[in-house]
Amino acid sequence: GMIVGIGVNVYGDDLPEDLKKIASALYPAHKNAPISMEELAAGIHAEILANLAQIPQHMAEYRKHCITLGKQVCWTENGEAHYGEALDADDEGALIIREGESIRTIGFGEVSIRPI
Repeated sequence: GMIVGIGVNVYGDDLPEDLKKIASALYPAHKNAPISMEELAAGIHAEILANLAQIPQHMAEYRKHCITLGKQVCWTENGEAHYGEALDADDEGALIIREGESIRTIGFGEVSIRPI
């Protein structure tokens, strides 16, 4: 089995002040959203199910729009913070990262873009 999770910041005015510098949201404020949270969740679910048969052909499009690629990132491994540059994503969606002189593949976990 597999468990997949995603996080979507929907409303910018819900973000804590310290996260507003490093996170973005779909809509700046509650009043700007053209759909409800339930409609958004249902739409994401429908798109995932509709596109499962296209894996991994969708990865070229994913790479084109992925805001993480080319950025300095941070992730936690065994309770320790690691830093590197997100170079690419493989066909299974794992992130390929340059950490110092080595290239790493991160297949799961939370990765965040480091603020500059």
